[in-house]
Amino acid sequence: MPNLRHLDFSLHRVPINGCQWQQLISSHLPKLQTFQFRMRSTFHDDDIVESLINTFRTPFWLEERRLFVRCSI
Repeated sequence: MPNLRHLDFSLHRVPINGCQWQQLISSHLPKLQTFQFRMRSTFHDDDIVESLINTFRTPFWLEERRLFVRCSI
């Protein structure tokens, strides 16, 4: 799908971290412009949530893609 420009994705139970998404986008979706995703999961530890969010705080997400992650609890 190298020509895919918009991706809206919902995922339940198995979280995918920012590094995994980065690898997928860099390798297979070079023309992606709009990326929206929702992950639903039950985390009982705030450190796990913070760790997951931190994987989206890299230059790839913030500078190159200018995408930001929001968490709703």
